[in-house]
Amino acid sequence: MKENIAVILAILAFIILCGLSYYLLIIKETPYYSIIDNTQYEKINEREYRYSLVSYQANGKAKRIKFVTTRELIEGAYIKLDVMFLRGVVRWEEVDYNDIPKNAQIKIPKISKSVELNQHFFVYYMWTQKLNTINVVKSDIYMIKFK
Repeated sequence: MKENIAVILAILAFIILCGLSYYLLIIKETPYYSIIDNTQYEKINEREYRYSLVSYQANGKAKRIKFVTTRELIEGAYIKLDVMFLRGVVRWEEVDYNDIPKNAQIKIPKISKSVELNQHFFVYYMWTQKLNTINVVKSDIYMIKFK
């Protein structure tokens, strides 16, 4: 009888361990939010860029996340990164600032919609809530989409 209980407990422990592993490795994604800073990437080759951005969870917890894209991303765009435990970033998408949770918004700089076009450059003003400073940034972007 005691041997049967030991075998049943071992089987239950194995099933629980498998279920937990499946959940952590296959199902659970943690969303992180960030703003694209094109000074924070390295060009791997002609078609790949490795970004390293400070990103924030919905609760405001910060973490530096590294991911690879096949193109240079738009400077100042807000992104949502879906991160898995061992696999890292499994997908990313551009989001609107208002779609970012409030605790993460506090930590991410907000870009105003003041835009001045000058030939092939645009200048935007970034207000950093932490520093209360205005930064002027130039980029080679031709089309700008604001909501």
